[in-house]
Amino acid sequence: MKLNSISVQNYRSIDTTPALRIQDNLTVILGPNNEGKSNLLRSIILGMECLKAIRAQPKLIKADSAEAFYRLLPAAYDWATDFPVALQANAPDGETILNLLFGLSDPECELFAKECGLAINGDLPLEIRVGQRGATFRVRKPGKGNKTYEKMSRQIARFVSTRFDFAYIPAIRPSELSLDIIGRLMDRELTALSNDAEYKKALKTIEDAQRPALESLAAQVQLSLKQLLPSVKKVKIAPAGGNSFRSRFAPPIFVIDDGTATKLEAKGDGVKSLIAISLMRAAKANNAAGDVLIAIEEPESHLHPLATREMAELLREIADQHQVVITTHSPLLAV
Repeated sequence: MKLNSISVQNYRSIDTTPALRIQDNLTVILGPNNEGKSNLLRSIILGMECLKAIRAQPKLIKADSAEAFYRLLPAAYDWATDFPVALQANAPDGETILNLLFGLSDPECELFAKECGLAINGDLPLEIRVGQRGATFRVRKPGKGNKTYEKMSRQIARFVSTRFDFAYIPAIRPSELSLDIIGRLMDRELTALSNDAEYKKALKTIEDAQRPALESLAAQVQLSLKQLLPSVKKVKIAPAGGNSFRSRFAPPIFVIDDGTATKLEAKGDGVKSLIAISLMRAAKANNAAGDVLIAIEEPESHLHPLATREMAELLREIADQHQVVITTHSPLLAV
């Protein structure tokens, strides 16, 4: 599944936009400061956060029998700052509107028909409205059967949310961001082992099964980091407690040896930035290619000028496996 386009109304500095086409691989939003690049990128992130909310099935706030609102964390959407300030006095119930167009492969169309009971031609338009009460979903599919599609909007939105993932790397990257990415990668690697009968027998079996997966992941991360940080000699990744295979229960241990073995949180911001971006190269999603969208804000923000070309090559390599959207000031990264 891929995100083919997005249009936005009433979000921060954005009044309305035409549909922005999202390429199959790398989409670059290039321009100077104060031109709305970040707001456009973050509107995409808002749409992805809404899908994450419906995937998690949080508590619904029912205004009436026909409408249900999904809560979002304030960090994802704060109406007082994210809905245009100039409109708030005259539109106290105003909403940000996102129109996302997804493209489904033939196997996904068959699965959609099986799970949702509806035929589809591959294009799936999803409207998301976000206001003070939360987010709502509408499928606005033109033509015959449009009423049925709209009636099943929440079920269809959940179908999309379970098959489309995203990662966001902001311009300012604290160590927690890289640790979160490491945690997600660990979950993906180790969840694949969770159905193994021997893996379930005992804690010792789990620990033994974890070791090669984490060593393999550490080797992938090490190879990726050495492209931008040649001094890296070794990377170690391990669960914090050493007993739980679910990394989300505690931040993982991430140690970089570039002459001195040092935990990630003790590294400088520039190194943390490079680590966060290069980790994307090591990401291995279990689903088909194209089901992960990676949004990166100003990847050159912490780079030495001489490293920009290497970063461009790295982004192209990531884009061979996933949809990538970046904002940048650098023409080099746009080529």
